[in-house]
Amino acid sequence: MTDTERNGLGARLRRLPGQLLLALVNATAVLVIVAAVLVLVAYGRIDAITERLTSTVTAAVMSQAGVDPKAALADLDGLRSDVRALTEALATAKSGGQALLAAQAERLEARLDTLQAGLAGIRQSRTALLNEALSEATRSLADALGRLQGCVIPTTGS
Repeated sequence: MTDTERNGLGARLRRLPGQLLLALVNATAVLVIVAAVLVLVAYGRIDAITERLTSTVTAAVMSQAGVDPKAALADLDGLRSDVRALTEALATAKSGGQALLAAQAERLEARLDTLQAGLAGIRQSRTALLNEALSEATRSLADALGRLQGCVIPTTGS
């Protein structure tokens, strides 16, 4: 070997640790990016699962309790208007409107009884629905673990 070849080889050998360090930094950056993408994908799947679970549980609670969500909102709006009317009736009762106050109170009591019956139905069905939701989540988790169990890690041939 000539001197120029030895100097070129020596220079390359001196640059080798720096190039190795740069390659390690690049590989680490790629792994961080891949991990971030996997976290985003997992978050999206978990978000979709929780959204489906909450909508299923909510629909089941409402149907088992016999409560229509739109009707319940309408009842609450009606209750608000009745409370306002009762407040006004109380203000006029001070000036002698006792009959108007009694009618307002009866109407408010009827609406409250309807809402209370709906809430009682929701309370009674809550435990059963939570048990159903937990068993469904357990089945989903068991299915996912079963699919993962069937996965094979590829090995490199020797």
